[in-house]
Amino acid sequence: MSMDLPALTDDTLRLAVGVVSLAILVRARQVWRLAVLGPGFLLGVVTGLVVAEALGLRGTVMLACVAALGIVGVVAAWMVERAAVVMAGAVAGGAIGVGALALTSGAAWWALPVGVLLGGLAAPVVYRRLVPLFGAVIGAVGVAWAAGWPRSALVLGALAAFGLLVQAVSGRADDARDDA
Repeated sequence: MSMDLPALTDDTLRLAVGVVSLAILVRARQVWRLAVLGPGFLLGVVTGLVVAEALGLRGTVMLACVAALGIVGVVAAWMVERAAVVMAGAVAGGAIGVGALALTSGAAWWALPVGVLLGGLAAPVVYRRLVPLFGAVIGAVGVAWAAGWPRSALVLGALAAFGLLVQAVSGRADDARDDA
């Protein structure tokens, strides 16, 4: 017995993107983990299904294989996100260190490694604080696309401002728990 997936029409895609984008627009701090870890889980599940099929696994053993690889996908996505944030911070910190040194006409050898170290350490903290802004901008683009609105700076700016306002008003109680 074969199970076919429903056809993905343009309207269905726009609705799905619109719903997910709206959630990110107004609740970015609360759903960012899902946005980061979800693709890892899905990749793990698909990989688990392929492995189970190739090995001829069925029933509970197949479910265990799929679940295990789904969890591996979540861990891998978390590690990739963490590494990307630290590396981006390190690069930015190194660039700032070298740029600041150039402004002072100095020749200190330590500017690059100190900038890399400080940038790598500061990036995760700064990243977490900027999640609402990132979410508002990403959500605004998705909502505008899904609604068929022009993606002009005015429309995107207004949507992002709306998202930031909703997050600021509704996210206060969750902030303490999220930052713990």
